[in-house]
Amino acid sequence: MDSDSLAEPGCLARLLAARRAHPEAGLVHGPNLLPPGYATIANTAYAVLGRHHFLATTRARWTNHVTTANCLMSRRLALETGLFRHFRSGEKVYDYYEDLDLALRAAEGGARCWFEPAAITLHENPRGSVGAFLRHRVKCGVCATLVRRRHPRSASFGRLYAGSPWLFLPLAPAVALYSACKALLVHLRHREMPPRRVLAAAPLVLLGQVFYAAGAVRGAFLDHRGKVTEEVP
Repeated sequence: MDSDSLAEPGCLARLLAARRAHPEAGLVHGPNLLPPGYATIANTAYAVLGRHHFLATTRARWTNHVTTANCLMSRRLALETGLFRHFRSGEKVYDYYEDLDLALRAAEGGARCWFEPAAITLHENPRGSVGAFLRHRVKCGVCATLVRRRHPRSASFGRLYAGSPWLFLPLAPAVALYSACKALLVHLRHREMPPRRVLAAAPLVLLGQVFYAAGAVRGAFLDHRGKVTEEVP
């Protein structure tokens, strides 16, 4: 769990039950909902972009990555795969998308991920202002690129990210726009948040993806120039 997560009653029991029902799953995870009082435009945009893959209103299923703010991992897999790895460029540490990197490393070792929508946590978001949200999107873009360039075969769009930064430069905005539209449509379809609230946050969602694309390009050039190293805490 994250330090700002709070498990709903029965969350751990449901994760354990899903693990027993699917013993081949190395990781079992559940959705993260915004707690009451976090309905600002910035928090809504954050939830739309960061949580559309795994909603409590969707079905249980196999997935290709997890959210470790609400996740159960077998001890054996933890020992075999290791835990979080971050990226460093000079004095700056990029410590986002570590859960995607963990899931990809586990998958490359043969492990699978199971999503249990009934195992819910409430996950706060301290980025309540528009400025904080946009700065966060830049960091997400950088880290998403660094992780995907490390896993070009197993990550979604991995081969696209792994190419030359100059080829990726004109494509990054298209990838970011696709992700924004998909996230908005998923939330409007499943109505985990009121549709009016999602639509009100849509302009900020689209703007956030502009900043995400800028971060993605920055990450590609950092890695291409050898200015990024992988560190294991």
